[in-house]
Amino acid sequence: PGVELPITALAADEDGTLWIGSISGVTRTDRNGSRTFRIGDGLAGGWVRCLLRDRSGTTWAGTEGRGLFRLRGEEFEAFSPVVEEKATDFVISLLEDREGNLWLGTRGGLIRMREGVFTTLGAEQGLVGELARAVFQDSRGRVWVGADGGGLHLCEGGRCVPMNERFRVGS
Repeated sequence: PGVELPITALAADEDGTLWIGSISGVTRTDRNGSRTFRIGDGLAGGWVRCLLRDRSGTTWAGTEGRGLFRLRGEEFEAFSPVVEEKATDFVISLLEDREGNLWLGTRGGLIRMREGVFTTLGAEQGLVGELARAVFQDSRGRVWVGADGGGLHLCEGGRCVPMNERFRVGS
């Protein structure tokens, strides 16, 4: 069977390989054909909500209800942190910043992985609304987050500052 609908995530390699996330898993499509990775291939189930190909060529998949996975060879392995007992099983956005840090938008806030150490940016760090739906790095290296109930935030130096008024978000 092919990719099941809905398609919920896309990523691409420099060589033209397309990665497709859906309710059925992750499908890799290249000039040699397609391969779908499912529960039997290490994915624990749950919708694939986001995909990322990092600079080292690792494929990351964030899922709804099962956390973060990374592809090793031809099998996915669970790679979900438990940070300060926050809910990290729902990974909805991913970013690799220019320093190689991995950022996870979760329903427990924003999580940064730097050299294998996980740090949460949540309400205590100024993030309003803990479901971090979108994460982006601008040309100046600043990390921006869109959060449910909190809108737009700028996160620098371990703090998140709401930017809704400045950019007239929600008005």
